Amino acid sequence: MQRRPSRVVSSLLAAFSLRHGRLLRTTTTTTSPPARFDAESYLVATCGLTPSQALKASKHLSHLETPDQPDAVRAFLAGLGLSKADVAATIARSPRFLCCSVEGSLAPRVSQLRDMGLSPPQIARLVPRVPHAFVSPAYVSRLAFFLSFFGSFDRLHAAIRRDAKLLTRSVERVVEPKVALLRQCGLSVRDIAYVVSLATRQFAGSQERLEAAIARAEELGVPRGTPMFRHALVVGSWHTLSGWRRPPPGWSCSSLSAGPAARWRWRWPGCRAYWAVPRTGCGAR
Repeated sequence: MQRRPSRVVSSLLAAFSLRHGRLLRTTTTTTSPPARFDAESYLVATCGLTPSQALKASKHLSHLETPDQPDAVRAFLAGLGLSKADVAATIARSPRFLCCSVEGSLAPRVSQLRDMGLSPPQIARLVPRVPHAFVSPAYVSRLAFFLSFFGSFDRLHAAIRRDAKLLTRSVERVVEPKVALLRQCGLSVRDIAYVVSLATRQFAGSQERLEAAIARAEELGVPRGTPMFRHALVVGSWHTLSGWRRPPPGWSCSSLSAGPAARWRWRWPGCRAYWAVPRTGCGAR
């Protein structure tokens, strides 16, 4: 049996239809032929983009002859609760979002996210960060996976803020094999979520890159299967070929000695212990 749309989505579609209908009536009562749609001016004057942003984004809207479709998308986003600044951020990140079908793409995705338990304000927070998640059902399934993985919407949103490409990675081919490898190191799913929340790029690199981070964690003298290993893995993840990078938020990295054999102290929030790491110093990424 076909599922009826939720009340929120129905309200959004009603608002969209009312506004879109007014736009069509205005167009039909106009006697003079409409001027050619100027996407660049529209993006600046109506969507709030800067001239440089509009120049870049307008290339993706060159096929549009009227502002009807972008207006429909903007009306839908306004009904969802996005501010003008959020709408501008969404369009700047993904200009093609203005070409999406409200009935065929946006409304069904919002309905699916509501079924996952997300509230309209939470959905509105996702739009500027991952507008591509509202285009394909595949992204919705990945959102569901990571929502369960991180354990809360706020943790998921924080991870997306640190890595906007998180949802572009295949769960089956990329994420699950790495989770399996970390489980072999004695980490629970909660431990893995902790590591990934501070080092989101762990899911971005190759399996060999993750194995190298595990080896660096063991070099710090912390064996696998111990409660300290997850902290050591975070430290190992923040190492590059040129040395130790700036620590994640809340962590500290300070010099213990100078010279070629300089040692650096790493400390994580809520813990008095630290590691003295004999590597080149912390530098900006």
